[in-house]
Amino acid sequence: MKLFAFQKPISKGLPRGWLVPFVIFIFLCSITMFIWYRQTEHRNTMLQRHTDDVAMQASRRLQVFIQSHLRVAAIFARRWATHENRDFSKKRFDEFISVILSELPGYHSVAIVPADLGPGWKVDNKGRFSDKVIYPDRQEILKNALTKKDLVLSPPLKTEKNEVIFYAVLPLTRDDEFLGFLMVDFQASTLINDCFQSRIQSEFHFMIHDETGLVFHSSSDEGDLSKLEETIFSIIDFPVQNRHWRLVMTPYRRNTTASGWIETATYPVFGLLLSIGLSCLVYLLSNRMEMYRRARDRALLEIEERKKAARALKVSEQRYRNVFDSSTDALLVLEPDGTVVEANPAAGRMHGFRTDEIVNRPVQNLIAPENRRQYQEFRKQMELGGSARLDSRNLHKDGNVIDVEVRGTRLKHDSMERHLAIITDVTEKRRAMERHAMLSRKVLMAQEEERSRLSRELHDELGQLLTALRLEMGWIEKHMSRESSKEMQAFINTTQLVEKSTDELRRICRGLRPPLLDDLGLEPAIRLLVEEFQERTDMAVNLDIALDESAVDIPPEISLCTYRILQESLTNVRRHSKAGAVDISIVASEKELKLTVYDDGTGFDMDSAGNPHGCGIEGMQERANLVSGNLAIRTVRKQGTRVILTVPLKSEGKNDQNTAGG
Repeated sequence: MKLFAFQKPISKGLPRGWLVPFVIFIFLCSITMFIWYRQTEHRNTMLQRHTDDVAMQASRRLQVFIQSHLRVAAIFARRWATHENRDFSKKRFDEFISVILSELPGYHSVAIVPADLGPGWKVDNKGRFSDKVIYPDRQEILKNALTKKDLVLSPPLKTEKNEVIFYAVLPLTRDDEFLGFLMVDFQASTLINDCFQSRIQSEFHFMIHDETGLVFHSSSDEGDLSKLEETIFSIIDFPVQNRHWRLVMTPYRRNTTASGWIETATYPVFGLLLSIGLSCLVYLLSNRMEMYRRARDRALLEIEERKKAARALKVSEQRYRNVFDSSTDALLVLEPDGTVVEANPAAGRMHGFRTDEIVNRPVQNLIAPENRRQYQEFRKQMELGGSARLDSRNLHKDGNVIDVEVRGTRLKHDSMERHLAIITDVTEKRRAMERHAMLSRKVLMAQEEERSRLSRELHDELGQLLTALRLEMGWIEKHMSRESSKEMQAFINTTQLVEKSTDELRRICRGLRPPLLDDLGLEPAIRLLVEEFQERTDMAVNLDIALDESAVDIPPEISLCTYRILQESLTNVRRHSKAGAVDISIVASEKELKLTVYDDGTGFDMDSAGNPHGCGIEGMQERANLVSGNLAIRTVRKQGTRVILTVPLKSEGKNDQNTAGG
């Protein structure tokens, strides 16, 4: 034990006593791997012998199986040629061959070729396969069979579906009379699959080659070629009638590890466990004294680390105190129940209290009464999500209300769970936003007033001039000479241009300020707008209006807002959406008015910097805010866009809207 404990390390950084356990571990592992290698070699030798035996049996079975099918074909040829009544009719041939094809697997088709090698009779096995075959060396094989006066087997061929077949040719003779040939096609995959057992095909991969190409290869459900053994295989050459075939058989790798893996794994597992156990025992004995020395060094190091941590904590606390006290935002450290644990000077200045007047008191004392309920929800959000945000109103000591933004988070303070509230005074910011909103409303109202004034002036001044011009041209037309057709046609064209200008002026005036909206109400104005949109775009528009202005009082500013948002939506559809149809729905109840515009166009990206809809959307949003309404736009690329406007119609809402509009 002393030898191991005070052994010198060979290299710096390695534990004492590592060399002897390492040598023992390597020695035992070497013996274990040698025994395992010998066992694996023995198993591979046995698998090779098993593969050779199965290949020999499979080749013999295949040879006998194919010869039996050829013998059946020879028997049929003899019976056909020696029929005592000499009934060589096609009907007898079809009936006889149909029975053979239905009873015997592997027969692709059977044909009779006449003695002059012309077209004969053929019956396909349509119940299983009937794809066409091309016979490149047919004439040569027929002559070879006639010369030998015996059955001749062809090389493998491929069908239109890329399947392999081979065919047999038998000469038909009656006494000395030559009647023709019997040609039988065999489906290689079906014929050979029936020859081999499914268990053998699941353990081995088969490939059968002819002198000219591939005849068959196995394709079992588990036959992944990447799982074949690379070093173990068996090759058997055997004759089939006049052909020579080669069988190549390879076992799957899973069969190598599936049989006897427990016995083969016993040696390496036992040797590895023994090596690890002895090495660990020697290592533990050699390092017992080293453990005591390291424990002492570790204790000294921990003491030094604690001193460093204490100094760092002191510096961190001082840094935290400096940041906490110098922050321009109000900072409050709260108990989970809302009691103020700590407050910075900015919190006292914001609320008009001294810092000691805020500490150890409920934070609800600083919150306006109407916002204290929101604080409870704010605290629940911090408990669930770890952070939260709230727009609230706090109280100054003199009773004034302060608009604030509160951001909260959880933290550890004095090893206890606390809440940190960061309060920012946003009173001036909110006033600026209100002034901006009021200015936007005034701009919109001024825009509508200017449109109304411009519409009236265009209609009254320019409209009267065009009407007077049309009357004067009508008088001239009555007193003109009709002898010159060219002058008369030019005058008619001029009259049509004046009428077209009058119609265009009316359309512009309606766009600036629709008179129907002021005279007849919202529904007639919308129907006229939709009709003009259909005439200009030829789009299919489905308009659904459930609006009874006699039962529901809709203020003029809401009617104007609804009309303008619909007008802007249809303009966007015409310019950008590439839509084929538009659905418009307007529903009004005692509580609210709802406008929905849906198109099946390309949609657009609301967050895109180059969005051409940007200004229009902002204007629509401003108009909705003007009447305390809500505007929602939902769009998906290549699926269309939906614009939804909801405006409250309650009496309280009307008063607020009138105030905002004025």
